[in-house]
Amino acid sequence: MTDWPPTDIEWMWSDEANAVACGDCLSVMPQLPESSVDLILTDPPYYKVKGEAWDRQWATPEKFLAWVGQLCAQWYRLLKPNGSLYVFASPKMAARVECVVGSGSISSSG
Repeated sequence: MTDWPPTDIEWMWSDEANAVACGDCLSVMPQLPESSVDLILTDPPYYKVKGEAWDRQWATPEKFLAWVGQLCAQWYRLLKPNGSLYVFASPKMAARVECVVGSGSISSSG
């Protein structure tokens, strides 16, 4: 990569090979180059487990899973061919999240 890290992203920390960005993932990830990430470790909202607005922003499980599909589109675009993806999910939604992640199906409805 020639321009690392990209300058139009708010970086919390970075060096020659690694970086931690601060921002909405669906705004930040599209700015990163394709096949440029070795590891994605993510703990997204669980869907109505916490009493916080960030965990209750989807009206239905289907809308939450559609959002997860949007994340998957970026994860798959960003990961290198031998990259690793670790996604945390609540026990209530884990199987459904795993199906979305494993299927590679992407939905932009939300």
